[in-house]
Amino acid sequence: MELEIGTVTSPQTPTHVAVATTSLTSAPAKDSLGTQALHICRKLEAEHLDAVWAIHEDVMSRLQADHHQYFLHRRTRETFQNHINKGEMIGVFNEEGILMGFGCICRANLAKPDEGVEGMELCYNPEKTAVLKGVMVSPQFRGHRLGKTLVAARVDEARRMDCKSVVTVVCVENPESWKNLQNNGFVITQEGIDPEDGSQVYYMKKDL
Repeated sequence: MELEIGTVTSPQTPTHVAVATTSLTSAPAKDSLGTQALHICRKLEAEHLDAVWAIHEDVMSRLQADHHQYFLHRRTRETFQNHINKGEMIGVFNEEGILMGFGCICRANLAKPDEGVEGMELCYNPEKTAVLKGVMVSPQFRGHRLGKTLVAARVDEARRMDCKSVVTVVCVENPESWKNLQNNGFVITQEGIDPEDGSQVYYMKKDL
């Protein structure tokens, strides 16, 4: 199961990528110090795979043993490549074209609608539902409220997909993430257990 995550506090060498001429959102935002900066959100393409993988490997390598359930379980490079090829990944860039973080959005599983989010009661129409999957933010860019930016960008994408609701799952012991989702209009619909590691999770939903 992929979880919505918070940021990790550790340094990272920035990975430079080109920013395309079109973007999903492009708006000024203030970081935790009140500094205004331009964050550009857009769908990721094949050329961004190396930057995505670099962030994933950096974050995963720095996790403390007792923090693993807060974050994405380790994924393969091919997993990210498949999400990118399907147009399911959105990244947030700074003005210099550096990929600062990314998140996934996809449709609920129409073949098994009750598994749109595994273990979540079917409180939504799967044909009109988007699923938010794990976010990762480069440790270098913590404090810029990028988690909030990525949630908002993917909710906007869900509207473009003509979805009527968005669902996701987050670890109970990761209040930074589920409070961020609540601040973006999500509500907790139930509690459950992550089948991969046994951690307690919240299932969350936002109507559009």
